[in-house]
Amino acid sequence: MAGFQCHIVAFEGRASFPLWARQGQATAPRRRRNPKGQLILERGICSYSQVLNFWYDAVREAIQQAGAIAWDQIPQKVGLPIPSTEALPDPHRSSSSESPLSGAAPANRSVPKPDPANLTSCSPQWVVYWHYYAQNHWRRAVQDIRQWYSSVSVQPSVYPSRSADPTMSVAKGTFTEGQPGLPCLTLAEESQGRSGLIYPSGGVGLSGHGRQRRFCIALLGFSNGGDAVYQTAKALQRRGIRVDLAITVDPVRKPLRGMGFMGFHRPENVARWINYYQRFDRRTLAGILPIVGRHVDGADENIRLAPEDFPDPKTRPKAHVWIPSLPQVCQRIRDEIVALLRRPVLG
Repeated sequence: MAGFQCHIVAFEGRASFPLWARQGQATAPRRRRNPKGQLILERGICSYSQVLNFWYDAVREAIQQAGAIAWDQIPQKVGLPIPSTEALPDPHRSSSSESPLSGAAPANRSVPKPDPANLTSCSPQWVVYWHYYAQNHWRRAVQDIRQWYSSVSVQPSVYPSRSADPTMSVAKGTFTEGQPGLPCLTLAEESQGRSGLIYPSGGVGLSGHGRQRRFCIALLGFSNGGDAVYQTAKALQRRGIRVDLAITVDPVRKPLRGMGFMGFHRPENVARWINYYQRFDRRTLAGILPIVGRHVDGADENIRLAPEDFPDPKTRPKAHVWIPSLPQVCQRIRDEIVALLRRPVLG
């Protein structure tokens, strides 16, 4: 169990990184409340920290639902390096006096345990790490990922060209690109060398030795953080490192890269890419200019949201700010991570 590591790397948008957060650390939102008891969203440098306020909770729920172990629940006997972690936030009371990077949860606070019922006989129990970066620190994220990758003994992933036939067979079935259901191989089938893993996007990961892949990466990004996901994936491709999942929400290219008008193209090493974006924002930037997301060429899904997808009409003129908090976006992030942690890991 100690060797199965899943690293979730989240990139915040421009001007949304909290001043108290540290790059790459397991930062959690500060659950503060006003005198009326209403939850106060954590602010970044100039705006709300959307990734922390909403996606952090989705990742937490996914880990528990998949029966995995979170970064601050690792038993000492596992023997993995434990990063600086925070106490599990309690949404029912104020924690303004608590540090978000404290090493352990208080004694009077219960930490949810993995549900054994969610574990399958052929799926290992993953140890999941959460890492939080500002959008302009993607190079540091690449360095950290390379270090984590080198600490796990795996062979470099092999991913075919996108022009290859997406319909492939493995074990006892034939699966087509985009099919969500994946079979669990028996030990007998694994011993016979049937270790090809078909991912939902049609990519194949092979180790050549029938060993299990013990390392996976998921990249999440909002706004300019979507550009950070793109740049990180390209940098990892040059180093032969696979990205198992990429989720971008209203991704925007940075101004110095095509003045923000260039789009995105899915790199070959990304096994699955989900993209949400909108094109009807009116005044997010300085209250007078729009910020709209971009289509990702080659993504598994490009979901273009309409004004009707925003329940509160007051949020539609600034849709770019509010899109990360939409329930359907948070639910999709949760579902994709659960599927990632429950998939077969033969390879």
